[in-house]
Amino acid sequence: WVHMSVARIVGAMGKPASVVAQVEDITERRAAEERLRDSEARLQAFTDNSPVLMCLKDREGRYRFANAQFLERYRLRREQVLGYSDAEIFPHAQALAMATLDAEVIARSEPAHFEERSLHGERVSMVSKFPVLDAAGAVAGVGVIVTDITDRRLTEQALREQRTLLAETQKIAGLGSWEWDPVSGRLLWSDALYRIYGLAPETFKPSLEAYLELVHPDDRQQCGAMV
Repeated sequence: WVHMSVARIVGAMGKPASVVAQVEDITERRAAEERLRDSEARLQAFTDNSPVLMCLKDREGRYRFANAQFLERYRLRREQVLGYSDAEIFPHAQALAMATLDAEVIARSEPAHFEERSLHGERVSMVSKFPVLDAAGAVAGVGVIVTDITDRRLTEQALREQRTLLAETQKIAGLGSWEWDPVSGRLLWSDALYRIYGLAPETFKPSLEAYLELVHPDDRQQCGAMV
């Protein structure tokens, strides 16, 4: 592959006198460009099929990459994003908040992780922003990964509510309970169980051995066998 530049030389009378051509071998450059296009195509394919939102901005805040999830969330086309800054895409307050966080990541050259709620509070996301370095090790831009954790937060909330309800039920009924994980060996006592045995969570560490010490000697063997 070659790149040819042709120029016409005009003589003293203003008429073409000669033609000069310059030929440059661009085979290696073409091969490098082809490898770059292949790499970008693979990156786009992988990220477009990822469930998380991803994008990349340069130091000036212009978008250099955005996957399908980014475009879908903000209802944009790729040509409306690449080469543009947040200020040219999003409302002023939103763009300012994005740019401020990007500037902090660049200044500190350290990643930042935080939770973010959607405008109407319906969805919760975990946002990770991190510096992207060039070949010389200098910060060339900011990468962004956004993971939707709404379902996880709802599950955690439901679990907390269930535990609260169980604790209140045991308190009213005067019942206690314990949970034992045989893999980790972790043993958890309910608040009511501490009260039944007249113990304080601050001074007593639950274990099978410690529990058996609280049982009448005549009943220890039977209790240990049941556990």
